[in-house]
Amino acid sequence: MTNEFNKSYYLQKAMKDIDSKKPVTPYMNHYLVEAMIKLGKNKEAMDYVKSFWGVMVKEGADTFYEVFVPGNPLLSPYGDSLMNSKCHAWSCTPSYFIRKMMGGNGKYEQTQIYDSQTYFFSFCVVCS
Repeated sequence: MTNEFNKSYYLQKAMKDIDSKKPVTPYMNHYLVEAMIKLGKNKEAMDYVKSFWGVMVKEGADTFYEVFVPGNPLLSPYGDSLMNSKCHAWSCTPSYFIRKMMGGNGKYEQTQIYDSQTYFFSFCVVCS
């Protein structure tokens, strides 16, 4: 087994294990996505961005939240969800990774993370 295979195996195992600790902030999910990319799992990374931040948007967000766990809107590290920021700059991982995953090809590209009749959310980025 190669070292990269081991890392990929254990990352996937931890993500699937219901007893493993999972990130509760978009900021910490940034590092999960970054690990996927470093292991060459770009498709999985993009799918994760869509499934995590896309759910936030599907639930009505027009900015990225400080704390977000799908299905648990009242979760807060502060003891009260009213203290959570609903517009948190450190949660803007999708714009960074979409640019990174597009490889800096210098072209305008569009990547949709959620689309429906009610909500439409996409990033249009210039890769430099």
